[in-house]
Amino acid sequence: MTTETLPALIPFSGELTTIRSAVAALTAMPVPAVIDGPTAEAAAGIGKQAKALAKKVEDLRKRANEPILAAGRELMAYANSISDPLLALAASVEKSIQAWRQAEMRRVEAEARERDRLIREAEAAKRKAEDDLRAAQATQDADAQLEASMAVAEASAAPLPVAEIVAPAATGPIRTAYGTMATRRTIKFEVTDSMAVPRELCSPDDVKIQSLIRANARIEEGKVVGALPEIAGVRVYVDERMI
Repeated sequence: MTTETLPALIPFSGELTTIRSAVAALTAMPVPAVIDGPTAEAAAGIGKQAKALAKKVEDLRKRANEPILAAGRELMAYANSISDPLLALAASVEKSIQAWRQAEMRRVEAEARERDRLIREAEAAKRKAEDDLRAAQATQDADAQLEASMAVAEASAAPLPVAEIVAPAATGPIRTAYGTMATRRTIKFEVTDSMAVPRELCSPDDVKIQSLIRANARIEEGKVVGALPEIAGVRVYVDERMI
């Protein structure tokens, strides 16, 4: 791959030629075995040069990529200026349909509760009439027995008051000439009391742990020292890397 196949790099061809020459020279250089101070210094010099060249390549890539990113941002902004109002309209329509469907479900549930209430009241009235009849028979009161018998007959003859429940107008997908709109149900959650969440469902906060360590510990002679309190389940150690 050359600058000819990557048009974005053409303005930087001179810099690239210099960098590639330096890379070729550096990678051809033998890396000494580190056995003492001087060889460690020589190896470190090669490593520093390699990182410096890599940084130059990365800086060049960023400069070459910036016009592409800028063009992408402009294109995104232009596309969003057209699509955002459309998506807002679609969201408003979906919200209205969802509100209507929820209202329909609440209506059906309310009508079902009312129907059940009327049935319970009718059944209770029949039981009361039968109880009154038995009480009247026990007293040998003919008038009371006649009245109670008529009440039982009336309660038994009356049909149970079953209220008609009209099913929701639409519970399934809504099909149009432009496609189908359907409802997708997912299970979600929200934390209402973070202190009550079981321990096995919690994760350590790396940011808070690191902040506590930085505020209370330091490195002296390769060891962690300071007033750092013990953190259960956490090992604090010195990580040593070449920079």
